[in-house]
Amino acid sequence: MKAIESLQPTRCGVNRMGKCRHFTNGASIRIFLILVLAGLLQFSGYAKEKTVSSSAAAVRVFLNGAQVTRSASFSLDQGTTTLVLEGLSQFINPSTIQVAGKGNFVVMDVNHQLNYLQEQEKTKEIALLEDSLNHLSDQLEFEKGMLWVSKEEESLLLSNKTLGGTQTGVRASELKEAADFFRTRLKEIKTKQLEHEQTIKGLDETIRRIQAQLVSRKGTRSMPTSQISVTLSASAKTNGVLEISYFTSGAGWTPSYDLRAKSVNDPVELIAKAQVFQNTGETWDRVQFSVSSANPVRTGQKPSLSPWYLGFFQPPSSKIMIRGMARESRPATEEVFFAMDDAMSLSESVVIIENQVSFEYELGVPYSLPPDGKKYTLDLQTHSFPASFEYHCIPKIDTDAFLIARVTGWESQNLLPGDMQLFFEGTYVGKSILDPGSTNDTLQLALGRDKGIVVKRTRLPEYTERRFLGQNRTDTRAWEISVRNNKPLPVKLILEDQIPISTNKDIEISAQEVSGASLNRETGKLIWTLELNKGESNILRTKYSVKYPKDKTVVLD
Repeated sequence: MKAIESLQPTRCGVNRMGKCRHFTNGASIRIFLILVLAGLLQFSGYAKEKTVSSSAAAVRVFLNGAQVTRSASFSLDQGTTTLVLEGLSQFINPSTIQVAGKGNFVVMDVNHQLNYLQEQEKTKEIALLEDSLNHLSDQLEFEKGMLWVSKEEESLLLSNKTLGGTQTGVRASELKEAADFFRTRLKEIKTKQLEHEQTIKGLDETIRRIQAQLVSRKGTRSMPTSQISVTLSASAKTNGVLEISYFTSGAGWTPSYDLRAKSVNDPVELIAKAQVFQNTGETWDRVQFSVSSANPVRTGQKPSLSPWYLGFFQPPSSKIMIRGMARESRPATEEVFFAMDDAMSLSESVVIIENQVSFEYELGVPYSLPPDGKKYTLDLQTHSFPASFEYHCIPKIDTDAFLIARVTGWESQNLLPGDMQLFFEGTYVGKSILDPGSTNDTLQLALGRDKGIVVKRTRLPEYTERRFLGQNRTDTRAWEISVRNNKPLPVKLILEDQIPISTNKDIEISAQEVSGASLNRETGKLIWTLELNKGESNILRTKYSVKYPKDKTVVLD
């Protein structure tokens, strides 16, 4: 106990010069130990920790994932310092972190870890929603308070409605005056109460919608963030810049296309687009931005064949039916014209970079992409392709003529599979799919119905007959197809019809008239290729007979 007590300082007296007159031996030893420990820490390379801010400088978005390059400026003291970059995406792949820098220092160590104490940064939308929610909540409390005041006033008024005393009566004039007062005041109170209740109801509904929106937008904000620690060693005080790049999931892009045809006399334009998104938790604000056709998530390993064992097929016990789902076509965007110069398209600034196994589109202007998971559409490139236009009609099924564009030359471009929106003469006409892996060098696209081509198919009763000869009967049918071009320019029309095909040797079918059509005897398909001038009409006829045993039945109509 005496040894411990000797280390405790005594009260220090101060002389006239303001200096301490004496310390105990224990105080001197304590100061000495602190100085020695500080020196040992300095010379042992103990790293001081320093948090630095960083910002995304460049982003390359792959089909799945993204490579982010961040930049951080800092100052270093002599010795070893650990720089900590916080608020990064929790989806970082630690094995992909790369560090480069400029300055008089040596990179000693790089470390990555999750930070569960720091949530992801709020987006502008979330901050705005929370501000609106706080304002509406304050307004709601005010309205509830005013409703309470109104109800208290009503209670006070009703509790003091007794006139006169038990021994004295009330004159009629006083009673009327009191009744008028109660009626007028109660009406005002009830009106105010109704107004407050309606306002409260509206505020409750608005708050409920904002809270639902916040729940959908804040789904990832409770998740942790990442931090990267970089240990640097400097021989002298210096300034420097770090560049840190890494791969993160939670981002990607989908190719899509707009195909626009102004008229049947012009080439078609194919606009390649990228629908980009990210929910990494990071804010990419005015970064150098590019999208790449590479997909780092997919393995680059060469596949290998396994033995192929063949056995007897066992049919399933139940039938599986697959039904297609009809897609609802969206309306065309309304175009508003102003007396202004045409705005510059983003695709005009895009540079295409072709690599050995992929290609990428690099935007020539800085781009911002918020971490909200929404898809944002970028115009990447506009291609112009030659096209031929022709009308197709199968009047047996539908008497409308359908405009078909046959596009060539598209297979030589860097295109990926994706949905394609079709526009003709500035109007949205439908949706298709672009498949660059197709072996066809001609892309056929349906551009919708055209009422300017009038087609009618009618049965000719005067040629309909049934004859009996021996054990057989022969049925004859005839059809007439009339065509008229009401468009102000010549058109090419491909017209299709058919005659039946026999599946039994006892049924004989004979095509008696086809009006010059090309007949495929295996399928029974009839094809006419017509060139119709403006206002020109044409009439085509088909006639065939079917011979079969008279004791059998064949359905022809």
